[in-house]
Amino acid sequence: MIGNASSARIWRAIAVAAALFAAGAAQTAWATVIHVDSRAALGTPVAVVDWGSLGGDLTAVAPPAQVGPVTVWGATAFTVFEEGENGSFFSDFAEGDRVLSLFDLEGAGDIPGVFDIRFATPVRAVGTQIQSFLYGTFWVDLTLYDQFGAEIASFLNIEGENTENGDGTALFVGAASDADNIARMVLAGAGDGAAINAIIVPEPPTLLLTLTLLGLMPAARRPGSQGRGRPHRAVNASDSLEQIQ
Repeated sequence: MIGNASSARIWRAIAVAAALFAAGAAQTAWATVIHVDSRAALGTPVAVVDWGSLGGDLTAVAPPAQVGPVTVWGATAFTVFEEGENGSFFSDFAEGDRVLSLFDLEGAGDIPGVFDIRFATPVRAVGTQIQSFLYGTFWVDLTLYDQFGAEIASFLNIEGENTENGDGTALFVGAASDADNIARMVLAGAGDGAAINAIIVPEPPTLLLTLTLLGLMPAARRPGSQGRGRPHRAVNASDSLEQIQ
């Protein structure tokens, strides 16, 4: 009898675990995900991943680059650069921004790769600025995955431009879901040496209110859909939460 009772408890535990997994998978399958192309639309931040915390201009970073619960894979090496006259990166990030680049200081220089950004805990929305290493037009593919490794949305051929003005108009790429299911964000296609700015994670209530006011919630995006970016004010990597709210 004891053996049967123990076996029953085990099977009940397995059934509960399976139900929870299925519920999570169902939530992912039915979640609405949209492309967000401006810092303002993303909402009030609760977390800012500041690459400047890894070091100043010309700081070599071995993969994965990690700040708190966020890790970035996708290249054999990374480098922290500072934008502008006092730094070594020249693009449309704001003067003084410290950014993470696909760059190998050991001699290879600008290298190929992607920004494979992973979150220890899934988030509801996320965004960052991105720039190519070279002057001119570039395109970015944004792909999102859930905690089970399933692709939940992709936004392809988002157009940006590097005019080397250092004026904060770097392309902003982001996404928002109606569930806490974004565990991984991959940015690809910006070219060798591309760089990303601080990663912004907003608080859900502000995000949902913003999306409702903008009328964006009905605009469901599914894997393979496209979006285009537009310029916005940069978020300095050294800004505090109060400064960028």
